Amino acid sequence: MKQSITKWMATAAVCGVLMVGSLASAHAESGQGLGVCEGINLKLLFHKNRARTINDSMESWIGSDLRKIVSKWGAPQSTFDNRDGSRIISWNTDGCTQSFQTDEKDVLRLWSVSGDCSCVHSNNPMDIPKDTPVPPMTL
Repeated sequence: MKQSITKWMATAAVCGVLMVGSLASAHAESGQGLGVCEGINLKLLFHKNRARTINDSMESWIGSDLRKIVSKWGAPQSTFDNRDGSRIISWNTDGCTQSFQTDEKDVLRLWSVSGDCSCVHSNNPMDIPKDTPVPPMTL
């Protein structure tokens, strides 16, 4: 019995090393920066999906009306009005700054993250197909 437990532990350790050792790094294919997600390992060898990143979440807001994100996130900490009618809107939570640029109709068009942000949180779902690139920042 003791020998089979030892064998099981050795097998589990090897599998763990294989999974950790065969992670693929996230890199922007277009040459644009991934911000806090640059170089983060996201793909597990035996999993068909990768973790949802802060970049995926930011990208999911593109095309939405500013009022929608304000209703979800609350009032932004800063707003800068550009001469062309667009705006840069920023939220800062625990040192993590998340910014969007709107067009003149307040539709979210570009985004960026900076500061002390986490690329992936432990409670993020593994719901993105693993061959889907991590979206690069656009702002």
